[in-house]
Amino acid sequence: MAQTAAVPFRIKIVRDTKATAPLNYFECIPGKMYIAPADFRTPPDRLPEGAEIGDTLELPWKDNAGYVSAVPAARYKASVYVSPNLGWTIRLTGTTPRSSIEIHVGSGGITNTTNTEGCIIPGRRTVCPTPVPPKTNPGKLCCLRDSPFVRDAIKTNFGVDNTRPIEVLIVE
Repeated sequence: MAQTAAVPFRIKIVRDTKATAPLNYFECIPGKMYIAPADFRTPPDRLPEGAEIGDTLELPWKDNAGYVSAVPAARYKASVYVSPNLGWTIRLTGTTPRSSIEIHVGSGGITNTTNTEGCIIPGRRTVCPTPVPPKTNPGKLCCLRDSPFVRDAIKTNFGVDNTRPIEVLIVE
């Protein structure tokens, strides 16, 4: 008897600004994350669809340079990766020339761009505390809270089969 292919788990990230817009190092790219239905649309459609799961935070665009830049807006295949330091993460593939681009938790109660080297951090937007953490512009929403809780909500929607395929669509 033939096995049926697992239905991919689909995530859609809608950025609040274009990654290639002029930004300085102290700014960020905020966005919204959705658990998308099986038939999600392709770019440049910006309409939110599916269940909103939380907000996202990325570094500004720096020509796709490793460790300092947001990943280009595109559709990516991905898989679950259990990191020794970060736990359950989603690792994107097809990000050449870069590698190890993940959706992973930030650290502590308030997360900011110091918690990423080019990855995507999930959480809920919040006002940055005072004094402002390093690499954070107080005029931007560059801080998140509840990162582990949002990651756990993603896991709950994903299910227990860590071999299930994942697709991530990032649009601007």
